[in-house]
Amino acid sequence: MSDVSRNQERNSFLDGRIAQLMGDYLTRLERYEEAREEYQEAGIAYQQISSISPDFETAQTNQAAILEKLNHLPERQKSSEDFRLEKLFAVEEEQPLPVPSKSRVNLSQWFQNVFEESWQTIEQLFSSGENSFGYAYALREPRAVSIDLKIVSDLIETIYTSQDEYRLRQAAVQLGEIGTASSEVLAALTHLIEATQDEETRWSTAESLWRLNPSNLAGGLRRVKDLGMLIGKHPIALMVAVLPKLDQTKAVLLRVYPLRNQKYLPPHLQLVVLDETGNTFLETEARESNGERLDHYIQLKFSALPGEQFSVRLALGEVTITEDFIL
Repeated sequence: MSDVSRNQERNSFLDGRIAQLMGDYLTRLERYEEAREEYQEAGIAYQQISSISPDFETAQTNQAAILEKLNHLPERQKSSEDFRLEKLFAVEEEQPLPVPSKSRVNLSQWFQNVFEESWQTIEQLFSSGENSFGYAYALREPRAVSIDLKIVSDLIETIYTSQDEYRLRQAAVQLGEIGTASSEVLAALTHLIEATQDEETRWSTAESLWRLNPSNLAGGLRRVKDLGMLIGKHPIALMVAVLPKLDQTKAVLLRVYPLRNQKYLPPHLQLVVLDETGNTFLETEARESNGERLDHYIQLKFSALPGEQFSVRLALGEVTITEDFIL
């Protein structure tokens, strides 16, 4: 086989594998039409391999698996419009669910492309120079480093072969920091986020995907809300990220950033998670040392079942802001 044919085979297999993993991911979110498109794209990629290498058994096995999944997909998913109409014309049942006293942000609807207006993408918040949190977020962006293809190749191999979660996590982080969004890198990160059972590894991998390919759904969904100067005249933003898990629960990441190009959060700013009864089950606060601010951001992570309710409270002194959510 010529080098050109080998490259074509490799690229087609990577394209097929990425599309297949995305199809699996979208199926778990019940976004069946999008999953169907991804599976069909994967099938085309694997078919291209068959014309080049008829004996490529892995491609044939994957293609057969895709056909099986396509045959079991429901004919039609509910669209965002369906959900809005259901809500509009819903009738009260004999045993209605309790209605919260104020509107809760429905995080499950984020996966149906239904977002509250005040919750923006990172890019939307960045588009306004006044609202940017450039310094704090720049700490999470890829660094401008020279790309050593051998190092990248070794990191990818580690992801596919290692059983050591620490090594896997470090490989994912380094790939994000190197900053190359090649198909091989994205395929490896997508594979890892699907395969690992370790929460820290999954979030580290998700964050690398955010850096390299922000629209990649394998990294879950995230939105940020500009809270302005409501906390003691300190401008801050609350980011919420949601990552579906194989056991049908969802992992949630909360992160608070300073705004208006501030480098640090105000000391003693509290980030608190409350359960549906109002009891605290997670909390953290921004630190200081010898009068110097220490934290560029603070965060909390937890997992919850679909339908669970929780609230996020930000507090500084006597000033508090509370945001309510439901999964």
